[in-house]
Amino acid sequence: MTKNEPFEILKQINYIRASGSAKEKEAAIHLQGLLKNWGLNAWLEEFEVPLYKVEEAFISAKGKTYAASPLRNSPAIDIEAPFYYVDQLREADFATCQGGVVLTQSVKASHDKLKDSGIKGILLAEGRAIDPPSYRHPQGNGFDFEAYLSNVPTLRIHIQDALQLLKEEVKTVHFKLQAITYKGTSQNVVADVPGAVAETLLVGGHYDSVPEGPGIRDNGGGSAIVASMAYYFSKHPLTRSLRFIFFGAEEIGLYGSRDYIKRHRDELSKYPMLMNIDVAGSAIGSNHIMVQGYNDLVRQMCKCVAELNYPAEVNARMVGSDSTPFGVAGVPSFMIARGSHPGLSFNHTKDDRIEFVDPKQLDAMAEFCIESLKLIDSRHKLAFRRGLTPKLTKEYEKRMKLLYGE
Repeated sequence: MTKNEPFEILKQINYIRASGSAKEKEAAIHLQGLLKNWGLNAWLEEFEVPLYKVEEAFISAKGKTYAASPLRNSPAIDIEAPFYYVDQLREADFATCQGGVVLTQSVKASHDKLKDSGIKGILLAEGRAIDPPSYRHPQGNGFDFEAYLSNVPTLRIHIQDALQLLKEEVKTVHFKLQAITYKGTSQNVVADVPGAVAETLLVGGHYDSVPEGPGIRDNGGGSAIVASMAYYFSKHPLTRSLRFIFFGAEEIGLYGSRDYIKRHRDELSKYPMLMNIDVAGSAIGSNHIMVQGYNDLVRQMCKCVAELNYPAEVNARMVGSDSTPFGVAGVPSFMIARGSHPGLSFNHTKDDRIEFVDPKQLDAMAEFCIESLKLIDSRHKLAFRRGLTPKLTKEYEKRMKLLYGE
C-alpha cells in the first residue's frame, strides 16, 4: 500500500452520498469502476429501501418560529398543544404531560409505553448555547430508533431555541411536521479476490452518508480503506479467498448488510469471519475493535493488536453497524473504528468533512487491517465459534432486535 492511498480514494467520494440517493448510486458505480480497473470481478447488488422526505418542520410560540429537524420516520403532525419541560421523560411524567408537547434531554420511558402515553410530540434540544447563528439549524443524525419504535412525532430544536422557550415561559406551541415515506433503491458493491482455497474472509464497510453531510469519517474513510485493501490484495492474494463488500444504506437501518445476508444465506457457513471498518481518519482519537462473537475471536484480535503494535482497545459488544447482522446470523464478526476527541466528533452532521481527516491515520488503520488479515490467514485452521455469547444475545434482544428486526 502506498502512502496516502486511502486518502486519495476518499477524495474521489467527497460528497453527500445519502442512502438511496442518486449520489449514493454514483459512489457505488465509482467504487465498482475502481475495482474493475484493478482487475477484480466486481458487481452491484440492488435492494429496496424505505426513504423519508421532510417537507416542513418547525415549532412556533408567541409569534416566533423555530427551525426543527425530525427524527427519521417520525410521523406527520400539525397541532397546537400545551408545552411542558421535564429533565428526562419517564413513565411517571405521562399523566402531567398527556396531550402536550414535551421538551426533554432524553427519553427514559420504554418505547411501547411511550406510544400509548397520550403525549402528542417530543422536542429534543441539541447543539451548544454558544453556537454562532450559522449553526443554529438542528441537524439529523441518521437512523433514530426512538422515533422508529415509539411512533410519537419527535423534533430536534437548537439548545438556544429551547432556552428561549423556557425563558418566555411558553404555555402552548404550534408543532408541525410534514413528511412522506416512499420506496427507493440502494446497492451493495461486491468484489472477489480469489485465493488458493475457496474459504472466504469477508471485509466490509458502508459507503453511504447521512443527508446532512458528506460522511467523510463515517464512513468515507472506512470505505476508502476497504478499497485500498482490495487493491493491495489484488496484487498480493492470501491463501484464502477474500470478498470485499461496500454496504449501501447503512445509515437508515443497516439495509445493505441485512440484504447481503438474506441474498447469500446459503453461503454464510463458508465465511469464517467478517472484518467491518466503520469510522476512520480522526487525527486525535482512539482505536476500538468490537467483536460480535466469542472470546476466541477477541483473543485473535488482541494477538493482532499486540503483534502489530497497534494501539486499540478490544472487547466484545454489539454495535450499530454492519457487523451486527453478520454476528447475529452466525458469522464471527468484528468492527474496527477510530473514535474522535469530542472537539472533532462530527459524525452525522454537515461538519464530518475532509479537512478533519488525517491521511496518516487512514494509512495506519489500513496497514493494521491488511497485516491482521495476513496473521489470521496464516492460521492453519479457522474455526472461530459461531453465534453470539449469552451476554451479547441479551444486549441484542434488549435493543437491536427491536431496532433492526431480523
